This record gives sequence, C-alpha cells and structure tokens, in this order.
Amino acid sequence: MTATSIPEKACARYEQVWAAFANALSDYDRYTLRQFCRDCNTNYVGMKEWMRSRGLKVGALKRDVRGTAPEVAQTPSFIRFVPEPAPLQASPTVVKGACVVFPNGVRMAFTEIDAASLAALASSYCAEGGAGSCSI
Repeated sequence: MTATSIPEKACARYEQVWAAFANALSDYDRYTLRQFCRDCNTNYVGMKEWMRSRGLKVGALKRDVRGTAPEVAQTPSFIRFVPEPAPLQASPTVVKGACVVFPNGVRMAFTEIDAASLAALASSYCAEGGAGSCSI
C-alpha cells in the first residue's frame, strides 16, 4: 500500500457515502459534501481524495441530479397580503369624562364610554329598581 492508495474498506465506505449523497441531493440539492460527510461520520479529506482518484465531481453530480429531478411547479416563497378596507360603519358617539349620578345616590364616573353603552347601563340599572325613578 502506497501513501496515495486508499484502503479497500475505506473505498467501500466512500462508495456507499457517494451513493447516499446522490440520493440526498435529489431531496435537497443545496446539501454540501462536507456537511454530508460530517453527518455520516466520514472523513471529508479522504472522500475528496477517493473522488479525485475516480474522476468524480460534486458539481457534475448536482447537475445530473437537477437534470433528472421531476419538474416541480415553483411556489412563491411568500404570499402577498393586500387587506381590503373594512366597510365604513357609523362610528359610535364617544362620551368622555362622563359622571352619572342616580337618584339613590350611586355615582358612576367614566373616562370614556360610547353613548349606546351608557344608555344601556342606565336602562339596566333603572330596570332593576336600584335607582327609583330614572330617566335618560
């Protein structure tokens, strides 16, 4: 065995890794041989030497894999969202700094409340009989 010869056991391993790498490229063609060797616990430098001795190149393999891959419809990497304006609705009348004093002495202060909610509150309070006679 000379310094440049590769042991048979290593050659068998490199052949398996090369086939597995070709298979992995069909799923993800951006995979690098260095990363694949790391994932397979294979010596990258030894793998490159083995490839050089056989005239194999990663670029050629990637071209072959891309050429034989089935055509996939390109899907956009993002979806453009264009919101539609909400239909115009009548904005509620807002009452700011309201203080309501009921005839029985109960006081309610609001920093901000819409008029419809204030009317509903007063009506329900009067309906329960807590305010005696009540007019809004």
